[in-house]
Amino acid sequence: MAAGYCALILAAAALSTRGFGWRAGMVALAAGLILFTGFLGLPWPVFILGVALLASQVAGIGLGLFALAGFTLILVSGLWPQLIQSLYLCTLAVLLCLAIGGALGVWAAYSDRVSRILKPACDALQTMPQFVFLIPALMFFKVGEFTALIAIMLYAIVPPIRYVEHGLRHVRVDVVEAVEQMGATPTQTLLHAKLPLALPVVMLGLNQTIMAALSMLAIAALVGTRDLGQAVYVALGKADAGMGLIAGLSIAFLAILADRIMQGWVGKSDLGA
Repeated sequence: MAAGYCALILAAAALSTRGFGWRAGMVALAAGLILFTGFLGLPWPVFILGVALLASQVAGIGLGLFALAGFTLILVSGLWPQLIQSLYLCTLAVLLCLAIGGALGVWAAYSDRVSRILKPACDALQTMPQFVFLIPALMFFKVGEFTALIAIMLYAIVPPIRYVEHGLRHVRVDVVEAVEQMGATPTQTLLHAKLPLALPVVMLGLNQTIMAALSMLAIAALVGTRDLGQAVYVALGKADAGMGLIAGLSIAFLAILADRIMQGWVGKSDLGA
């Protein structure tokens, strides 16, 4: 079965390379490896080299070296399992927030009533203390990773709602009218005109979602996660300044790396357009 799975992934990578280039082939290989090993079981050399290659391709060799140095420092510091757990939680939370919040943002962009309902809810979520998000999660679920995921999502779901709505509402009217006059349906207008034009604003919302999810890690550690946030609390309890500093810098490193990769990707997209 393992040999058959490897052959299938290699065939998919070869087809992707032939049709879309070597980058698509590398994405297919990475996806197949993650499906085989699981996110938490991904070998660290593959992970570090893959992210460094991605950063260098998107934003230049300097960011690739920065990613390589940062992940190497975290690895030799003994915080690699906590790093992978943090990435797992934040990646899942960001994807769910982007799907749910993006759908709500599109709905609010097309409905003033929905927009009026969502605005006070988003204001409350943005101004509420971060510790409060743990209360509703603990009311329905036990202490653990799922509770931390819910708390992170409650805090990070606001940016995609606001930015998607803002981006869609401020698309140039003449472009939308031209597309509609050519006979495009509302769905085609949204997918092929409004969303591509609003992409820089949407990407800014995605950036803010990632930052919010990473900032919530230390708070989510109170409900039993085994990530970098917990390493910060353990260092605080032991008065271990070195571990606390490395864990905090690791979270900051993830935030900076994600921000620079997204900026580089958006910049290349603009140049291509």
